[in-house]
Amino acid sequence: MTAAFLEVIGYSEGKYTWLIGSDDQLSTFSLETLLPLLKKEDPKLVLSNLFFYKEDSELKNLSALNSYHSFDGFEDLAQFMGKFSSEEERIRFDHSFTFISLFCFETKFYQDSLALVIKDKGEKYINGHYFNFAVIVYYALQKGKILLLDASMVLVKLSNICMWKMNKKIYMDINDLNSMLFSHYKLSKGFITFQNTIKRTLLN
Repeated sequence: MTAAFLEVIGYSEGKYTWLIGSDDQLSTFSLETLLPLLKKEDPKLVLSNLFFYKEDSELKNLSALNSYHSFDGFEDLAQFMGKFSSEEERIRFDHSFTFISLFCFETKFYQDSLALVIKDKGEKYINGHYFNFAVIVYYALQKGKILLLDASMVLVKLSNICMWKMNKKIYMDINDLNSMLFSHYKLSKGFITFQNTIKRTLLN
């Protein structure tokens, strides 16, 4: 994403920040689902999943939170993702890993992590990274509670993404994100399979 996303977070005064892309929308139950969990669990990061739809009529039968998982740090989350037993499970959560509208994070934690990334890699690097928000969030998540929600919190109309195209820059940046994760955390072979699913999804 552009540096503008990083700039706007600097104006956030709440304990948590949730960025929503201009072509995405929240489900009717998203806030009533999320707010009690933030209060109860006090996480550093909350990830959910998407619901893609063609017609508005498909939204009538959407259900709220099905379940959620709690993890202590990114390595714990990665171990879980690496154990998905089917392609269907991987596909259900793959966008949670890299889709900006699914990231709700503790604002101070994000700002502290951003300072570390800039110190280690430089401001130019992070401003130009397509997945800068994910790099920053995951960079300092050795410890800290992460919630992964099985809930369609964000809605995406397929007609809104028909012009989205994979390009060399996006592919290079997702590889850079992966390299950062492997240099920071002890990740299982199963997580590699999960990452490959992400790449295939982006390429398609």
